[in-house]
Amino acid sequence: MEEAPEGAATPIRGRYKKQYTNYKAEGGENQVKGIILTDFPENYQECKFYGFRCKLTGQKCNRKSGRSDGCPIIPLPEAKKPKNLDELIEIDKLFGERVAIEELAKSFKAIGFNDCLRQIEKGGQ
Repeated sequence: MEEAPEGAATPIRGRYKKQYTNYKAEGGENQVKGIILTDFPENYQECKFYGFRCKLTGQKCNRKSGRSDGCPIIPLPEAKKPKNLDELIEIDKLFGERVAIEELAKSFKAIGFNDCLRQIEKGGQ
């Protein structure tokens, strides 16, 4: 069977999915990555994947913490707060143009970071 070019859609269990590959440090293999978006449980009883064994990893769930040692559910990071124009003007007055430009760049990065978080929360739509 001929392999599809990188980035091309390939059939997976009857559905088509775009292949995204990342370099895996060990072994130099390409690994397809994906995200399962779920509400972060307050405790183990609220976890959708909790049981005697985790329904995602198959590892035994810890009764005290409710999480297995290799629990793949991690909370999304908090959104970053970009500086507003008034704050940037004040920084320019106090520290000069170079520092103000650096802070502006950080604000643009924060805006992009927050856009990525919003896309993840929406399910990539």
